[in-house]
Amino acid sequence: MDMGNTPNGPHQPHQQHQQSIHHINDFDDYTNLISNPTCVIKFTAEWCGPCKAIAPIYEKLADEHHEKITFIEINVDTAKQITNYEDVKSIPCFKFYYNNEKLDALSFQGSNVKMLERRIEILLLKLDHINYMTSYDDYMTLINTSPCVVKFTATWCGPCKKIAPLYKTLAHKYHDKVNFLEVDVNHVEEIADHEDIKSIPTFIFYHNKVKLDNLGFTNCNNETLIDNMETFISTINDVQGLQELQEAQGAQESSESIKSDENNEYGEDIDVPIEKVNQ
Repeated sequence: MDMGNTPNGPHQPHQQHQQSIHHINDFDDYTNLISNPTCVIKFTAEWCGPCKAIAPIYEKLADEHHEKITFIEINVDTAKQITNYEDVKSIPCFKFYYNNEKLDALSFQGSNVKMLERRIEILLLKLDHINYMTSYDDYMTLINTSPCVVKFTATWCGPCKKIAPLYKTLAHKYHDKVNFLEVDVNHVEEIADHEDIKSIPTFIFYHNKVKLDNLGFTNCNNETLIDNMETFISTINDVQGLQELQEAQGAQESSESIKSDENNEYGEDIDVPIEKVNQ
């Protein structure tokens, strides 16, 4: 709704919701809160009909997830500095922050309930060390620069939901070695087309810019995911171990070369001054 519309009666939140949602007017309080690991901000007004319509959903999400996500509500009429800072033009408007960085790809305007619920799910995935892909370019960058395991899924997919807890567990265990990615085939079709995804859930593994076809599979078999993940980690460790060995050998050869020079193996005048050459 355009912020110039006429007022209606205020929506009165339940006391429990007031404890789950931070109602902020002060700019300093706002900047302190958005420095928390994950934040969602709703910009609203007492006279805004669509804001009232989505308020019960926002309150429900806050009650369910306030221990992991900071829920903030800003009244655009009483918090002008914050509203201007976030360049809010229409309400309801939702902004999202992760590790003090605004996630512009998630922000939206309007009272779309499913969109809000999905955005909250994406924030929760980030807390589980899973990168939800919204951009083809970001996807290509990640699979070409780091070890990655990719889960292709959809919100309507029962088997995808069934294996999701295990995927989160593995992400917590191995996130320091591997980037865990998630792609919704309905939201980023370009990625799904690039990987020629025909069925979900599908899991793909990348290392050194190469897709490891022997590890990829399509089903929700927990044992397969665990076994293939352990094989993937072993492959990464073997490659890292080889690189460290090669670096150590290179350093040793360099050290031996320096020592041989110290023993004057090549004569005293290894570097000949220009004056001697001219003579």
